[in-house]
Amino acid sequence: MTYLQINTPRDFIQVGFKDEMTVEDLIPVIVESASLTEGDVFELALENEILDGNTTIGELNLMDGTILDLIATGTAV
Repeated sequence: MTYLQINTPRDFIQVGFKDEMTVEDLIPVIVESASLTEGDVFELALENEILDGNTTIGELNLMDGTILDLIATGTAV
């Protein structure tokens, strides 16, 4: 399990993820943990680069404490 720091539009949170989870799998977990609006569109970025949704945490070789940014890219209709 990797513990990541997530900078969300609302708050800064720390969440643990299994290495086999994809970036796409992480986003709903982060949205729920940060009490953000479900249905809004978000992407994860590392050092200002949007991460591919099909990439797993293990493939990214992220260390505990790595900071990712949750970026709002659209709103719920």
